[in-house]
Amino acid sequence: MATGVYRFTPLTAAGLDLVATWFEAPHVTEWWPGDGVGEIARGLAEPGLDAYLVVFGGRPFAYLQVYDPFAEPDHPYQDQPPGSRGVDLFIGEASMLGCGHGSALLREMSDRLLEAHHPRVLIDPDPTNGRAIRAYEKAGFRHLGLRSVEFPGEGAVAVALMARDRKES
Repeated sequence: MATGVYRFTPLTAAGLDLVATWFEAPHVTEWWPGDGVGEIARGLAEPGLDAYLVVFGGRPFAYLQVYDPFAEPDHPYQDQPPGSRGVDLFIGEASMLGCGHGSALLREMSDRLLEAHHPRVLIDPDPTNGRAIRAYEKAGFRHLGLRSVEFPGEGAVAVALMARDRKES
């Protein structure tokens, strides 16, 4: 697996206090409304979901989760290639915004997933989140199109589905 600039430390219940402080910041709640920390806490017990604190320079500053859309019945991305993985992330520390970390950490994690022979990595930002979409494009993700998807407990949500594919050699 690739080694890089970031350390992806598995999130445990002990790390939820830090994540909870990040959910007090407007730059997080703008794009992760509702009970974000509760969703993340419940996700720790879900098979098919790996949650991480992202560490840079010895300091955790972001949250990232990798999920298997085929592990959840009726997940809206089961039309993607078998073995694909989805990624969600946010930068919690406001001082780390605008420094290129979002695209760099996403590229590093997606490199790891693609090297582990997952055929595709998906990310699904809100179509109005231009900053995130630009970061994901910079990380090598391409647009698959706009979708209206149903997530349990959320109803229909508009997303800009994006993907990065493994290169066949």
